[in-house]
Amino acid sequence: MVSLDQVLLLEKKVESAVAKIAQLTAENDALRSKCAELTNALSAKTEQFSSFQTDQNKIEAGILKALEQLETVENAVLTTENTVASNAFEEESQPELTEITETVEEETVQEEVAEETVNEQEEVIQPETAENVVSEEQTVTEETVEAQEEEILEEIPQQEENIDADVQISEVNEATADGSTESEQGQDKPELFDIF
Repeated sequence: MVSLDQVLLLEKKVESAVAKIAQLTAENDALRSKCAELTNALSAKTEQFSSFQTDQNKIEAGILKALEQLETVENAVLTTENTVASNAFEEESQPELTEITETVEEETVQEEVAEETVNEQEEVIQPETAENVVSEEQTVTEETVEAQEEEILEEIPQQEENIDADVQISEVNEATADGSTESEQGQDKPELFDIF
């Protein structure tokens, strides 16, 4: 049979279980409410992010358009400056070009005149130079011939002296050879004296 103590113990357990269930349901409700708040915040953040993204795309498109407009303006300014500078340079360079062409023409005329004068002088000088060259060649050949004659005349006595010396040496050699043969035969010969 079930005793009173068991019934009281069971009652206490049931009461603790009911209290625990009530606590858990309260925590569950709180967590659900918090989850709902978080989902609402997330949806709001996502909407805000999407709006920011669209705004950023619009801002980037506006910046690109502004940069393109600035480039077109800069190109237009540069083209105008280049045209103005080229026009000014052409205006400044025209008188200089005319002066340069005039000076070049004057120099060409002076060169032509100088060439004509040089040609005339060469035509005048050519016959005189030919006669001078012929006379100079004649004088040079005469001088060379005289110099060669003098050298030949100077060499003749030297050659004669050399020939006399060779003859004397040959005579001395013959005499010495004769003396040696006679001494072998026992005959006395007079001594040879130096001829030089």
